[in-house]
Amino acid sequence: MVPGVGKTVNGATRWVALGPFNLQTSEFMKLIMVVYMSGYLVRRQAEVVHTLWGVIKPIILLVLVAAVLMWQPDFGTTMVLMLTAVGLLFLGGAPLWQFMLLLGSAGLAAVILVLISPYRMARVTSFLDPWADPLNSGYQLSQALIAFGRGEWTGVGLGNGIQKQFYLPEAHTDFLMAV
Repeated sequence: MVPGVGKTVNGATRWVALGPFNLQTSEFMKLIMVVYMSGYLVRRQAEVVHTLWGVIKPIILLVLVAAVLMWQPDFGTTMVLMLTAVGLLFLGGAPLWQFMLLLGSAGLAAVILVLISPYRMARVTSFLDPWADPLNSGYQLSQALIAFGRGEWTGVGLGNGIQKQFYLPEAHTDFLMAV
């Protein structure tokens, strides 16, 4: 959270302006969560493998972090963190039934969060079918897909992509691979 000092972009206050560039603070949270979960799973492996409480303890912290992220609102980073943590718990030896319970709970929470917000619903449906409205809500994703299609398997070469020139309006954010 960056209340009071954060910069609002496209309706969300998630960035801190540091001179010529903006820093999204949730990127640090991704790194911190991976390091924390990995350390926890190494230190408490027996507890994770044999008790439900061993799996629930890190999830409590994750839910608190997710609540702060959803307050910004940042649904995408919240989902990345959740899926990463659940995947790490699986790799750390959590029993399959606990893993499936966590995955189902996270999936149910994601569906509920999408259904209660018209904005999130529009984003998800636009993501699932960007060609339904390629000149408005699906514009960014359809242009990224065109960039991938033009590059085929080998790409067009470093810096030679033309889709980034006036076609990808937010190319510096989530579309680095398309650039």
